[in-house]
Formats: sequence, structure tokens, C-alpha cells
Amino acid sequence: TSVTGCIEGLFQSLEARHGQTFVRSVFGLISTAEEGLMASELEDLLSADDKVLAAAFEWWAPPIARLPPLLLTRLLSDLQDYLVFKGSGVFNWFHRQFHEVCALAYAADDTKILWANQLADYFSGVTAETCEPFKHVLRNGKKVLLPANRNFLSQDLVLARDSKGFPTVYNSRKLLELPNAYKKACRWDHLLGLVTDLSWVEAACSKDMVQDLLQDMMEYVQCAGGEPMDESLIEMQRLVASRGYAFSRYPQLLLQSAANSNPGSHLYRESIRYQRIRSAGRQAPILRLNSAQSSANLLQATYTVLAAHRGSVTDLQWSIDDSILLSASADNSVHIVSMKSRASEGTFNGHSSLDNDVGMGITSICMTHCEEGTSSAVTAISSDDNGNLLWWNVT
Repeated sequence: TSVTGCIEGLFQSLEARHGQTFVRSVFGLISTAEEGLMASELEDLLSADDKVLAAAFEWWAPPIARLPPLLLTRLLSDLQDYLVFKGSGVFNWFHRQFHEVCALAYAADDTKILWANQLADYFSGVTAETCEPFKHVLRNGKKVLLPANRNFLSQDLVLARDSKGFPTVYNSRKLLELPNAYKKACRWDHLLGLVTDLSWVEAACSKDMVQDLLQDMMEYVQCAGGEPMDESLIEMQRLVASRGYAFSRYPQLLLQSAANSNPGSHLYRESIRYQRIRSAGRQAPILRLNSAQSSANLLQATYTVLAAHRGSVTDLQWSIDDSILLSASADNSVHIVSMKSRASEGTFNGHSSLDNDVGMGITSICMTHCEEGTSSAVTAISSDDNGNLLWWNVT
């Protein structure tokens, strides 16, 4: 007997014990999810499937259309030796062979698309918004009509904000699973809308998922074939590719960069839309720092150019007394800016990039303060995408 045959035998015994419809749904959803599922998510997904509920409610139905948690607990208990549970509560198959056999048996071809659509609707919030009352006839002939509200978990992108309305906690599960569900379900238009939405891009950058975001954009381009690329995707892809590292450290710069783009661009329109959303959260508005634009359309802003870099600014560091600001750039330079004079007092040059066209130049910079007796010294250390660390004497 092969390993595959043993796994198939285990799955068949679980179907016989827990019910074919129930087990097939659980295994199909687990295998289709990108990183597995949490028990609460799986319970929600199963409760959204009327076929699963109909199989569970043979003789009796509860007052709300939700799967009894005990049914899932019993199945997971029988599978505990074959699942791996991560710290966040997400579980998946422990061994590759279990995943392969399960995917082939329960999530192949059209069936996989079915599960992917369920995952996409759930993590996008569509399932909670479109659920209908549950209608069912029990085996004793009694008709059941349960309310549409099935108490699903919230799938908001932002789960918590601070007193000023700025996001503090993002929905990490949604950020990971939703784009992958769209890809597996071949819902490319939905994926395009996702990766060109400023709120989504900002959240992805905040969770250090810049590379995942760029990969999603690339897969959309590949699926589009020879069709012309969408302008909104081109603009967002260029912005994230050139400044993604800075956005991952300072996500608030994303909206500012979009607001400073061409007024006719998708990025600019997105910044206006997103500012309205932020205003509802009592956040300070983002000013478009472009004096060429009419004051009738923009808020008045007074600003000073502190350091004129030739490339994107990749990092900023303040001195401990806020008297000095260091700005690092993709042009491989570091500017020393005095806050007293609000002018550049010097430039450090010495870094070199792997590729002057696409390289990030200086990737980060930090400042240290050393005191000895009555004297003190400020030094800086900068790193670049060529793997170099340079030490600078600031004062």
C-alpha cells in the first residue's frame, strides 16, 4: 500500500464518520487557501454554504444559520496529527503529500475555482453583505426559515485606529488571502481594482508586503496577454517599485506621493478619494505641495525645499535634539539639513548602486550620539543596495 493510498483511505474514513458534504467542503477550502485557515474563518465559510448546513440540520435547526462549532471541533480533533497550527491560529496540512492528495481529490480544476470564489467573497466581505435567509425542510417534514444574518467575522481592511483616526491594526488575513483567492478564481478585474486602490496598497506596505503586492501586479499583467496595460496599474506599479522600501517604513508617504502626482492621473484621483475617507476618520488632510496648481482646487500650503535630491528620498533621520535632519536618497547621496536655517549644510557622497536605473541607492540611515565629558559628536551609518555600510561624521 502506497502513502497516497493510506492518505486516501484516511480521508474516506473521515467522510464516513463526519459526512461527505461536510468533509469535502472543509478539505477543499483548506487546500485552496493560500496559507491555510483559522477555525473561526472555516466555521464562517461553512456556515455560508447552505448545502453544508442542510446536511448538518437533519432533525433539528438552531435559531441562527450557523454550523454547530462542535462538528468542526470533532473533525479537527481527528486530524490533529496531520495538521500544523501556527501561532496566529491558522492551520494547514503538516506534510506536502497530504496537501497534494487533498488538492487532487477535493480541489481540482473547476472545484478549486468554486472554493476560490467562496474564499474571495468571504474575505472581500461580499458573503456577509449578500447572505439570504436559510430555508430548509427537516427529515421530519418541518420547514425551517432562519434569518439572513449569520454573524460572520468582520473583514474590514482596517481593524483599529488611533485617536486621530490613523490605522493601527490591519487585517493581515485579508491582505494575504484575498488577492490569492482572486487569482485562483481567475477574477482578474477584481485583482486589478485591489492593487490600484491606495488604501489596499498602503495596508500592504504597512505589513511589509511590498514584494507580494508587486507579484500580484505582475501576475495580472501576465494574465492580460497582449492587451494594453491599464494606466492605473502602470502608475501604481511604478510608484511602488521605485519607493516601496520607503513606503514599508513610512506608509503615510504613499498618500502624499499620490497627491503630488499629475492632476489628471489615476494616482491623483485616488488620493482625493482616499483623503475623503481619511477625513471621515478625523485625520489631517494631505496637502498637495505643488505651487503650479490653482489654489481654488487645493488647500493653501507654505513649504520650503530642504534638500534637492536627484532621486527618490528613501529614508529620513532626526538628531536627538531635532536640530539636524539627514535625508537619504536613491541618488546615493545623504543631505545634512539644519532645522535652524532650514537649509542643506552639506552632502555625503560615496555610495554606489547595483543598477543606476532601477536600484534603490541608499536604503537606510541611522544616527548615533556620543558624549565624552563636555563634548559630543554625532555620527551616521548608511547602507545601500550594493551591500555597503558607510560611516559619516556629522558634527
